[in-house]
Amino acid sequence: MEIPSPSLNCKSSSPTKLEGRTWSFHNLIQCKIDNSHKDTKIFPSNELQQLEQLETIHAHHCDNVEEVFEVTSEVTNNESQTNVKFPKLREVDLKYIHSLKYIWKSNQWRTLEFRNLTTLSIHGCRSLEHVFTCSMVGCVMQLQELHIDWCVNMKVIVKEEEEDCDAEVSEIIEFRSLKSLQLSRLPRLKGFYLGKKDFTLPSLDTLVISMCPEIMVFTKGHSIIPEQTILETSFGSFNVGEDINSFILTKKQEVSYPGESTRCIIERYKHLVRSMSIIGITKASKEWVEKFVSALPQEEWENYILNLKSSGEFSRLAIGQLIEKIEEQMKINNEKKEEASEIKEFVESGSSNSASVCSKCDNFKTENDKVLKDAESLTLEVKKLENMK
Repeated sequence: MEIPSPSLNCKSSSPTKLEGRTWSFHNLIQCKIDNSHKDTKIFPSNELQQLEQLETIHAHHCDNVEEVFEVTSEVTNNESQTNVKFPKLREVDLKYIHSLKYIWKSNQWRTLEFRNLTTLSIHGCRSLEHVFTCSMVGCVMQLQELHIDWCVNMKVIVKEEEEDCDAEVSEIIEFRSLKSLQLSRLPRLKGFYLGKKDFTLPSLDTLVISMCPEIMVFTKGHSIIPEQTILETSFGSFNVGEDINSFILTKKQEVSYPGESTRCIIERYKHLVRSMSIIGITKASKEWVEKFVSALPQEEWENYILNLKSSGEFSRLAIGQLIEKIEEQMKINNEKKEEASEIKEFVESGSSNSASVCSKCDNFKTENDKVLKDAESLTLEVKKLENMK
């Protein structure tokens, strides 16, 4: 049975009549809502325990929604922790919910348990900055597919607990059943998890990281991923087979982006060197230099690099020294370009003046020719008069 979306706008849990049937949230199996939903949450806090039959949620273009499951933080002195279960929910699909800030808020007094949720897809939710907190991961232990795309303000997937939340979190965070993780077109994503705890994804076989230019690490703590996991990126597909952080940084270092300027390449490599140093990844100086040179625009720098190699200086340069040499040469090249531009402007200005002078000469010649013709005409007239006499 599918309950039409307008039913979700009711603010009371009292049963209503729908096509001759008595209905309440207890009957809800499939939830499909769109921009007709005007509330700031999809499921209010007082309705959560009635959703034991809910199987799927598809929410698209709900511009007012800020939270999918409302979890309030009000608590009385005698109240103990409440665990709200969603025993049948297996799929959640959220698209273009531009005001969405939370799937649900972590709360030590009320926890949500999604024991059969296997698929979570989030697309085009531009206000969403994270998906889970550390304590929330334990609530989705059966999650198999997590796909996040085009969320322009997404910074991390799993965030440290909120300051006002005292929920208990184990030292090792585990996505036990996650098989497919896809992170695409997330321009502000810094990493999957940037806390200090260790992370394990023992079932992962497909990891997609595409068009996430700001990502530097997968996790800051130790991350355990099966070696056979396929990593698909903007620059190819690979078997991870090693530390995922080192792998991501190495591939970002190797890639050369079409049209990338020398200045952008320099800034990217400076950032990479700092980031790898922070997380303890070291590379030989020669390897850094070779990778940097291969990323430079060849048409612009090939001759300069060849001259450095011919002089014997190249082999003695560390990455920082080479970058300084390139920056010095860039300054010289810019000065030459400015000088050439000034010379060109001067020449063009001189040509314009010459053309103006020539134009005046032509005008003078035309006037002179006219005067001569007039003089010849007068001479002929005078001769005619003399003959008549």
